[in-house]
Amino acid sequence: MQKNKDGEPEIPTLYDISGSANFYNKADFGIVVHRNRLENTVEIHIKKVKFRHLGECGMALFKYNLNNGRYSPFVNGTDPVWDNSNHLQEEMKRREQEAFEASQFNWDDFQPSDEECPF
Repeated sequence: MQKNKDGEPEIPTLYDISGSANFYNKADFGIVVHRNRLENTVEIHIKKVKFRHLGECGMALFKYNLNNGRYSPFVNGTDPVWDNSNHLQEEMKRREQEAFEASQFNWDDFQPSDEECPF
């Protein structure tokens, strides 16, 4: 891609992919991901929607969170509230807690009957 006056690559169009219009003509949806290194944001551009009832063209802006490896919406120039939780660690903690609770035996609930006792 050619660079603009700031030295950043321009946002590509669907015609820039593979150097021809064939890609644009064949696709039902055209999505372009562009990284803005000056502002440290990622822009998702919806360039083509073939059928109107399935969506519309537009742009969404995101910032990358290094702590958890996820993108968060970047709205109105204000930094997003970072959710630094890790869903894999949370799921592992939940499963460990369930296994611990299942392994606990409550002797107060245990009342053997004469039929169950072999001696």
